[in-house]
Amino acid sequence: MRRVSTFPVVRTVVIAIIVMLMPYTVPGAMAAIKVNCNVVGQTITAAIAANPDVSPLVLQVKGTCTENITIIRDDVTIKTNGVAHATIHAADPTQPTVLLDGARNIVIDGKVANGISVTGGTFNIDATRGSSLSIANCVVSGASNTGIISAFQAVMLGGMGDPRMLAKGISEALLCTAGGLTVAIPAYIAHRYLRGKVERIVVEMEKIAVNFADSLDTAPQTGESDGSIARTA
Repeated sequence: MRRVSTFPVVRTVVIAIIVMLMPYTVPGAMAAIKVNCNVVGQTITAAIAANPDVSPLVLQVKGTCTENITIIRDDVTIKTNGVAHATIHAADPTQPTVLLDGARNIVIDGKVANGISVTGGTFNIDATRGSSLSIANCVVSGASNTGIISAFQAVMLGGMGDPRMLAKGISEALLCTAGGLTVAIPAYIAHRYLRGKVERIVVEMEKIAVNFADSLDTAPQTGESDGSIARTA
């Protein structure tokens, strides 16, 4: 009886498994590019520009990155190492801190609670032209456009999946409204009181002026001639 060798079959199966696992086993295929913003010359913007052909691009950041980041490519992940926190602060306060311009599949993940802080700018994170973004373990604060504006911005970026994103902006708007009323109501009361007092003073001044004018009209005229001729001895 002829014995059939199973080696070719086993070899085929092993090769197929290796091919399937290659994206996960090839060194450097998903390696994160480290960016230490505390070192002069290292920025997130520079790291993105220096690796145009790496996709997906994973940046592991730490330190304080003072820059305005514009992402125009897809599949970019900005994260921490899970230990050291990172801060992205706008260098130009008149621009968004992070701008996504037609970029899809962008991820900003601090890995731990409040691992990445995005601060400053007109908007902390702005998105245009159908960009998509996933945010996790981040603190977003200090933008010049807050309150209701930031609430609708959060809905635009993340949808209505997490009501906390919308509630934060609404709470800021309500706090601003309460603060404005706290100042406006006492100021309005003081304005009405002072205006009434000024009107009363004006009325009193008018009465005094009228009385004074009347007293001038009724005062006896001195030095009037009685029509007689004075005789001298």
